Amino acid sequence: MGWMEVLALLKRIAPLLGRLAPMLETFLATRAGGRADTDALERLSGAIKGQLASAGEQHSGLADAVRSQAGLLQELTRQIDLAHQRARATESQLDGLSRRLDDLRRTMLLLGAGLGLLLSGCVALLLLLLFHRPA
Repeated sequence: MGWMEVLALLKRIAPLLGRLAPMLETFLATRAGGRADTDALERLSGAIKGQLASAGEQHSGLADAVRSQAGLLQELTRQIDLAHQRARATESQLDGLSRRLDDLRRTMLLLGAGLGLLLSGCVALLLLLLFHRPA
């Protein structure tokens, strides 16, 4: 093929290339746009993966904190139960002391009444002895 034939062929192909150029441009633009979309999606997925990893770390930290708080709550519950048992024991001791004090008060009243009778009897005898002198 000579130069002339190539030029004639190019003359015939030129209008087709003119029509093909916008189609090629559109194809390349969509392909570049697809790459941009793919890159954006990759960046977005990377950001989401990072956030998920961060959330996972925070979740594990929170789970550890909850476990430690659960241990503290169990210890506090045990201490409160012991305090309730001690309070019940102290309350029963106070009830016993209260009964003993009531018994002691009754005993003191009876002894006081008995001493009062004895004292009044002694005073009465003394007065009888003083006023009943044999003549």
